[in-house]
Order: sequence, then C-alpha cells, then structure tokens
Amino acid sequence: MKNSRVVAQEWPKLDPITNRSICEKCWNGIHKKKDAYDRIVDACDNMDCDCVHRSEAMFVDMERKAVRDSAKAKRLLEKEALEADDNPLRADNPNFQKKYTGRTHA
Repeated sequence: MKNSRVVAQEWPKLDPITNRSICEKCWNGIHKKKDAYDRIVDACDNMDCDCVHRSEAMFVDMERKAVRDSAKAKRLLEKEALEADDNPLRADNPNFQKKYTGRTHA
C-alpha cells in the first residue's frame, strides 16, 4: 500500500510572469471548450483561476454594463426633463387617453 498522505492541491499555480493564479487547463493553453449543448464556454476547471482571458471577459462585461446603465440613466433624466412642470415645451392635452392594452381587471 502506498503512502496515504493527503497531497496538497497543486493547482491553481502562480504564474511567475503575470503573478496571477492559473488553473491547469489555462496553464496548458486550453481556454475554451464545448459544453453538452455544443456551445463554447470557458474551460477553467478551478474557480480561483485568474487567467488573462477570464479577466478580459469580466472587464468587457463590466464595460458593457456601465454603458447600459449610463444610457438608462440618460433616458430617465431626459424623460424627467420633458415631463417637468417648468418645461416650456410641455403641452397638456386634456383629451389624452392611454392605449387600451386589454389588461384591465375587475
């Protein structure tokens, strides 16, 4: 019987160049794989992996979210400015009725 000591987990390793913790698959250059539905996904097998391709994807997602959030805030400010009582372009139509959507409940 071999020695039954518990071996410390070898992965993720610390990359000496970028000083990031990298999982075994990224260390070997396998960054993408296909899942059961034949979609391309990350091949990282460790949640602690901080490889460059994963951090770039997170940066892109954060930038995309920031753009969406700023566009939403801009639309909200424009809407509030148009609906403000002191807006000289605002015209009240007493005959205005909302569109009937069929969702009125008794």
